[in-house]
Amino acid sequence: MLATGFVSKQSQVKVAMLLNVIGDEAAKLYNTFVLTDKDRQDNEKVLKAFADYCDPVKNIVVKRFKFHSRLPEESESYKSFLTDLKKLIKSCEFKDQADSVMRDRIVLHI
Repeated sequence: MLATGFVSKQSQVKVAMLLNVIGDEAAKLYNTFVLTDKDRQDNEKVLKAFADYCDPVKNIVVKRFKFHSRLPEESESYKSFLTDLKKLIKSCEFKDQADSVMRDRIVLHI
């Protein structure tokens, strides 16, 4: 948008430009969004509709189950196990308790 000078354009112009370049499949998807006519001219709302469609719903319980169920393999190094736990904990939404949960997980299960 910046390189083409469209940053300063009206929102409806941005939406029109987006619809022009996204391709047939994405345009068909756009037509399925439940948006008012006014919202269809709002670039931010259109981009949010695409983002909501593309981002799958997170099931925190399943993410935490996978984290807490992860055990080290017999031949797996501690470093590899720790790296995998760090990847898993990112999607668990423990927020400011992530460090203590990670510590407890390592201490209790190794």
